[in-house]
Amino acid sequence: RIIKIAKTGLVRPLKIGQAQAKAEYRNVASLPVEIKVVVTKGWIIYLMIKAIILLLLGLALVLFILYLLAEQERERLQGLLKNNPGEFIVNIYENAKKILAGFGASYPDFLPPLTYANQVEAKFGIKGGLFLRFTVYFEKAKYSRQVLPAGDAALVLKDYHNFLKELTSRYRKPVLFLKYCQILFLYRKPIFISRHY
Repeated sequence: RIIKIAKTGLVRPLKIGQAQAKAEYRNVASLPVEIKVVVTKGWIIYLMIKAIILLLLGLALVLFILYLLAEQERERLQGLLKNNPGEFIVNIYENAKKILAGFGASYPDFLPPLTYANQVEAKFGIKGGLFLRFTVYFEKAKYSRQVLPAGDAALVLKDYHNFLKELTSRYRKPVLFLKYCQILFLYRKPIFISRHY
């Protein structure tokens, strides 16, 4: 239980302690040898490195699974774009709210969407009314009974991507990566819906 001896004769420590080992061949045995397993700095460093590698591998696996879930959501949204433009606009707006929450602009429940849009554009210095126009389309899709044409959904998708490009251009790549990981962990949402933006 203290050591493990391989067939090659290599001795591996299993835990701290003291053990005896001897060699035997055709009923001829050597004298026993005392083996002490003690803690060394090198061993502690080795264990720490091993733990960090395992942690990073586990984190990478979790991120990969969350990424796959976000990709499923992206494909679902793309299906809505073709089949149900009004539902697509509502869903992509909800997606945008989760992404903005990851960037520090959570949506308060009591706030009207247009007021929220103005606050978001002011907070991030977005020009051209991209998010405001996107929000107007959301209100049409959510509260109006009229059927929205596919062209409206395509315009909304374009505004959505242009808004996100403008938003993400204000951050360095390492910060963006951390924010994207946070969005994956908390919401499992894709950032860009179309691959061709």
